[in-house]
Amino acid sequence: MIACITIIAKENNPVLLRVYADGVDETKFQYISYCSIDLLEEREQNLPTPTPDMKPEERDRVLALRRSGMFLGLLYPVEDYKVFGYVMSTGVRLLLIVDESDRQDESVVVALFK
Repeated sequence: MIACITIIAKENNPVLLRVYADGVDETKFQYISYCSIDLLEEREQNLPTPTPDMKPEERDRVLALRRSGMFLGLLYPVEDYKVFGYVMSTGVRLLLIVDESDRQDESVVVALFK
């Protein structure tokens, strides 16, 4: 079950935080979202970037990946939740905080982000 969705602007500030979990304080998800910003930046820095010395087909693959948006996968588990990240081609980031008791595999989250 989706517990919370957060949209983070390019400037690293959350612009929308929507909580779907019943009986949970919103400040808990605010804290999780702010902690996730550092992890998003770290994962983005580790993604491949096109360089002039790359083969053309490899460079095209990297550019296509960056243009289409990037699923960063599980950022980290926290208490009863799992935090997944996605970076859009515009630089806007999405966080999906899922209840850990929901045993869905990562392919369901990937399908949601696409």
